[in-house]
Amino acid sequence: MGSQQVDDKLLALLKDLPYFSRLGTCISIRLADHAAQLCGCRSTRQIDDSLVDDVSDRFDELIINLHSQISECVSYIKIDHTYKPSVLEMNDDELECLLEDALYDMVIHNYSYSFIEYFLIDE
Repeated sequence: MGSQQVDDKLLALLKDLPYFSRLGTCISIRLADHAAQLCGCRSTRQIDDSLVDDVSDRFDELIINLHSQISECVSYIKIDHTYKPSVLEMNDDELECLLEDALYDMVIHNYSYSFIEYFLIDE
């Protein structure tokens, strides 16, 4: 896959994130479980009734951060950049999985530079 194709694919995936997409569903589930863990629960399937509001608040915070991180990803794609050779060799599904992992790390660590670490050659 060429650089422009990767740009186009990533931008399309990021644009579809607020809507019902496979990537949106997967990242939301991971963030929901993380929110539950931040509140001392094992996952969203094991939330104590007394913690439901706390987990919901944490999840909302993570989703707000996700939207901020999506904007950061778009800004990295719009400036001059070079993808890692391994990224250029990926198929669409592998690229989507890598983006999911990158976004998850970016959100839980509040560290937008993860996008560069996952996708780009740091010049």
